Amino acid sequence: MKYCEYCGNKIENGAEYCSNCGAKIRHEVLSGEVVNNSHINMNQSMSNDNTTVAAFICSLIGLICCCGLVAIPGFILSIISLINMQNGKISSEKKGLAIAALILSILAILCGIFNFFTPNYNKEIIDDIENQFNIHYE
Repeated sequence: MKYCEYCGNKIENGAEYCSNCGAKIRHEVLSGEVVNNSHINMNQSMSNDNTTVAAFICSLIGLICCCGLVAIPGFILSIISLINMQNGKISSEKKGLAIAALILSILAILCGIFNFFTPNYNKEIIDDIENQFNIHYE
């Protein structure tokens, strides 16, 4: 019995396209049930990886909060996602999201470092504005 390598649907002999998903049939891949089942399982495991989404969410929260500590897991997860994509362990369809997560996490970490080393910076700006316009709050 032949099966589609993309959706697992049964394929009629001589068919050029899958009647379920429309994928072009590669007859040399579909010669055995064991090969097809392992290929389908590999595609399912690739699509179920949410590391990239988690990396993006951590990085975005870290950037919004200007907290580098929250963005560090996003940085690590985005690196792991990119490495797994390169090694073929997960699908590379979310590569753009992984790169965006990496960039956001770097920005968030830099914001966190800036906030750590300049805790009184905002207070100085407010004091300058108050002195310039003679505004004093008590």
